[in-house]
Amino acid sequence: QDGAFHTVAANSGGGQARDGVLVRCFQQNTRDEVRFLNGDGQVAGALASEVGAKQQNYIHQRKADMTVEVRRLIPDETDQLQGFPKGYTNPNGQADALRYRVDGNSWATPCARRVIKGVHKADEKAKGTRRKFKYGTISSGIEAHTVASRGLGDECVFLSEIDPGPISILRHYYPQVPILGDMTLVDYDPEKRVIHNRPYEGYEEPDEKSLGFKPYKTETPVEIPAEHGEVTLVSGGTPCQAFSVAGKREGGAEFSGTRSALAFQLPRIGKALGSDWIMWENVPGAFSSNGGRDILWFFYRCMEAGYTLAWRTFDAQYVRTDTHPR
Repeated sequence: QDGAFHTVAANSGGGQARDGVLVRCFQQNTRDEVRFLNGDGQVAGALASEVGAKQQNYIHQRKADMTVEVRRLIPDETDQLQGFPKGYTNPNGQADALRYRVDGNSWATPCARRVIKGVHKADEKAKGTRRKFKYGTISSGIEAHTVASRGLGDECVFLSEIDPGPISILRHYYPQVPILGDMTLVDYDPEKRVIHNRPYEGYEEPDEKSLGFKPYKTETPVEIPAEHGEVTLVSGGTPCQAFSVAGKREGGAEFSGTRSALAFQLPRIGKALGSDWIMWENVPGAFSSNGGRDILWFFYRCMEAGYTLAWRTFDAQYVRTDTHPR
């Protein structure tokens, strides 16, 4: 497409686009930036065919006849780029717009798998035996954690998601796993020995207008029989928009009301369930949000809940998947 090709030439410092260089990005934000994936960190403009268009998923490649084309990645490719099976986000004819969105919001599953295996290794060292985890996820999305942990013998006992889009995918692949809806409701009842999502006094439902969709909620409260501590791990990639350098940088301070402040639900839920491990995924901007105060307070809440800390930053553009050795 000539329009897209000229955008590449114009936004990469003028001159000609570079033959044979792959360019991939996700529609996660409106920042006009993508990076050439050849290791030199060079930045090009967002590969949008029209000025002002939102960042999209494109690939710039050299064809067999040595001509250059720029085309949009199809949803099957974005599935695979994130480490999911081809067609994973299309179990029931899901719209392309939804598929791009949920892939872009997801963890890169190879990164998640590396961390999960690391948790298993540390747990085995601490306990003296290899355990199969029972785990739950918050901000479950399309359930990258479960895909990433395949073959490890772990079992997912609950999901927590309010977006009907990814829920339509979750219901297809994990029909037996309860979806608890709003993560702020997830709690443990020691008398009944159940994980539940019963509304508490003063609870306010998520705002449909600010979310842009009608949030999912269960018709009646769900109760999942479980001993305290039976759920070994709680994980989640909570909303990143207020942390991201591509956003408005509103921050994720506890009680601030931003979506990113939902991160503080993770240590609360882990402590309530008696889980040995919590695992959190987010963007690097979380470290600098509000001058670093947000992450320090989040770490404090994790330690207050009884957890010690370890963290690592992964550059997902260098993660290899079976189908896209990038």
